Amino acid sequence: MVLSLLKRPSFWAALVSLIAYCDKEALHGYWVYDDSGSVARNPVVTGEVPIDNAFTRDYWGTPMVEVTSHKSFRPITTLTFRLNWWLAQYFGWMETSTKLAN
Repeated sequence: MVLSLLKRPSFWAALVSLIAYCDKEALHGYWVYDDSGSVARNPVVTGEVPIDNAFTRDYWGTPMVEVTSHKSFRPITTLTFRLNWWLAQYFGWMETSTKLAN
């Protein structure tokens, strides 16, 4: 029964619609969980430091050489956040688009 349900396009359409409905309010709200640190307050993402710092800073934007760094090295993720941040500023969709992509 479950397997036949998973094969129905209407099931997937309903699931995506439900998720989109539940998440639509979050697109216009505050940054939540780790979003504020990994996106909104990360100097690599916001452009406060040169883009090549994505390779010398951790996921949160702290220089890897600092004792307070988590040493969570994710430069590709940070660079995609930076691209999305730039596009959002350029086109004027700031928080909604960065939250949607995040």
